[in-house]
Amino acid sequence: MREIGRRIQVEQNLTADDIVWLTTIAQAILRAFIWRAGQPMRTLATTLGVAPQTLYTALRLAVQALVWVRQHKTAVTTLVSQLQGLQRRGAELAQRVSALHAAVQRVTQALAAAQRQLRALQTEVTRLPGAWTVMQERLIVVLKLSGRGTVRSIVEVLA
Repeated sequence: MREIGRRIQVEQNLTADDIVWLTTIAQAILRAFIWRAGQPMRTLATTLGVAPQTLYTALRLAVQALVWVRQHKTAVTTLVSQLQGLQRRGAELAQRVSALHAAVQRVTQALAAAQRQLRALQTEVTRLPGAWTVMQERLIVVLKLSGRGTVRSIVEVLA
């Protein structure tokens, strides 16, 4: 394969089957317009694994496409450049989407951690009034036993 063929194969993402089809159609075009060029059409159809009628249909379409490209070269060039630009934008958008997915996962994980922390704090807050009541009762007992005042005066001060 020539260097230009390798470059076109890479640029167009061509498979081995694509290359066989292209070269066989090219041979069919030569055979159709030059009397002694190449192999007979039936042999070319066999190479492609199609019936001769199918080869003729594909040959007509290929010739029609090549003529259209020749007549509308600037339009095709513009379309190709637009397509390449859209492909680049598509790749950029795909990268952005994956980055956004990663950010959403980080935010989701942070939210889950915050919710766990909130539940822990809510549990602690629900325990605090009971703990405060127990601490008040202990404080009253300690102050009463130390002789610092009556239970009534201690409760009034705490209130």
